[in-house]
Amino acid sequence: MNLSDQTDPPNPNDDGLDSADKLLDKRIEQALISWFTPQHVPAAQLAELQSHFQETHVSPRTKRRKIPATNVDLPSRRTLLIVMGALAAMVLVALAVPRLMPQPDQQIVFHRRPLTSVYSDLVARGFQPYYVCDDQQRFQETMQHRHGQTLALNDRGDRLMLGLSYPGGWTSETTAILFRHQGEPVVIFVDSQPFVNDEPATVGKLKIRLKQLAGVYMVEVSPLSESLLDTISPPAAIQ
Repeated sequence: MNLSDQTDPPNPNDDGLDSADKLLDKRIEQALISWFTPQHVPAAQLAELQSHFQETHVSPRTKRRKIPATNVDLPSRRTLLIVMGALAAMVLVALAVPRLMPQPDQQIVFHRRPLTSVYSDLVARGFQPYYVCDDQQRFQETMQHRHGQTLALNDRGDRLMLGLSYPGGWTSETTAILFRHQGEPVVIFVDSQPFVNDEPATVGKLKIRLKQLAGVYMVEVSPLSESLLDTISPPAAIQ
């Protein structure tokens, strides 16, 4: 092997440049560093530059309009719910009232019922009066108001007048006077319109009795053989 053919291994630090080239490269590098290295800027000047940059470069979309302050108190959510509920109720009432009221071409029709059926209904419902009228003056005023005649009650201890009910029957203004005598329910119906006796004098165990007094018509429906019609009379007849 010829020693002259041998070569030294490459030096990793050798970039192929001579000393003159390296010196020139170093000066160029120092010049570039000096040109692009930022100089010291005073803090006040830096703040002024930043403020100017923000004012001139802020996008219109990022700007926010300041809303002037107001002293008006906005209603709470609970108040809004109450108001909305009240408005909804008013709308429902406005829609429902016309349907509930009779139309001009409609009339309320009263259906006449047999007084024995009215009597049976009162007994089935417990025979309780609508109005407990135990005062003589109030009773007279009620008869005068409903039937245009002043009627009075004869005070008899063995005949217990329970009170008044307004179940209709002969007309819509029929008044029922409820008695209990000898443990049995007795009803005297009073009306200012004449009764027409469409039923027989006896219906089952019930007896029907009629009487006209001072322009008022009375019908008694009772299971008793004794009549209580004389319990009611004009005030002048009461001694």
